[in-house]
Amino acid sequence: MKNPILKLIIASILLATTSFAGAPLPPDVKFQGSRNEIPRNTTLIVNEDASIPSVVRKIYLGTPAVASTNAIVSSASMRVGTYTVADTTPDGTIPRNITVTHTAVSTADTLGTIVVAGTDADGTAITETLTPVNGSVATGAKAFKTVTSVTGVGWVVNSGADSVVVGFGGLVGLPVVLPDATNTALTTLGTTVAASATTGGSLATSTVDASAGTYNGSKKLYIYIDR
Repeated sequence: MKNPILKLIIASILLATTSFAGAPLPPDVKFQGSRNEIPRNTTLIVNEDASIPSVVRKIYLGTPAVASTNAIVSSASMRVGTYTVADTTPDGTIPRNITVTHTAVSTADTLGTIVVAGTDADGTAITETLTPVNGSVATGAKAFKTVTSVTGVGWVVNSGADSVVVGFGGLVGLPVVLPDATNTALTTLGTTVAASATTGGSLATSTVDASAGTYNGSKKLYIYIDR
């Protein structure tokens, strides 16, 4: 679809539109998949002007919590092996990306990597390997609904074990796969409207960052996407 989605949404204020929720799809609209119906938490906005053949999906993503640096692994000495996972669902049912924050004791250790295992929005097993950054934060690109394990690999002590915490960042996982960022028009968080920074290609990497609107666990997050 070549029509700019943002223009379509704005134009819908002036044009007649129809909203469907939890209903069969209109006969001229099809989605990929075996079920020809609107997915859960999705509103389908169909432009009734035949000269603008565009369809936008409005998807409710929940009420994301503010990012937390240590929700998954609280402060722990770096190691080779498993870390204790404090919370396997750090933002409830909302998939979030992983962050790893490193603090050196004196001279930085050889940091190795941190391997995170868990599930995506559909419950499919996924993993991601993050490389800690000396005195800073390493940010993952995949959205984890659950975290089942965190494992240190290749760490070598220097003059005292450095510390690390693992938490979640500003990315929120979507319940649908986006081919690429051009499929997204905008997001709304509470009363804030912002252009989406969205990646795609797989479910785990289909994410949106609306943290500029300040997550607080109560603001509702919606995304508008090209079908």
